[in-house]
Amino acid sequence: MNDEIYALAYGYDQQVAQVPGQMMASLRANKLTLPFKEWVFGYDGSLDNVLAVKQFDSRLRVLPIKLIPGQPFELKMELQNVGCMPWISGVGLNIVLDDDTARFGLPARWDYDGEPMVFGDRRIITLRGVAPEQHGTAKIKINFISPGRSKSAFLSQTVELKEP
Repeated sequence: MNDEIYALAYGYDQQVAQVPGQMMASLRANKLTLPFKEWVFGYDGSLDNVLAVKQFDSRLRVLPIKLIPGQPFELKMELQNVGCMPWISGVGLNIVLDDDTARFGLPARWDYDGEPMVFGDRRIITLRGVAPEQHGTAKIKINFISPGRSKSAFLSQTVELKEP
């Protein structure tokens, strides 16, 4: 069904591009390159206080990992959509990693890609890094960002990585 909706939205976006005036220029200045597709994905901040289930909400569980100094490792995170808005690729959803991310060779950002996720869906995300040679503990802040929420995180969690 998403493919059908996106095909229709793409068609509307093509038609809007032909409208005289500055409509598309104005939309693009506000970073809306495919406004109908982005509208389908939309977010209304005024609803968050009245909805029983938030529009964007998630749970994150970091799976246990074993770090060996100087060796590659995988940081696996189970992400679950517990909001009423589906997560879809191509609209700017991403996970931003902060704090000690670079020390562990982890990417600073992961862009949501793949199949849509609706309420209750779970997915394992795997990020690859290399444990530093020095023993110790590090903290990594994980922020799940939605462009519809003015680029604010709807999930923010700090995890601790410990080397033996």
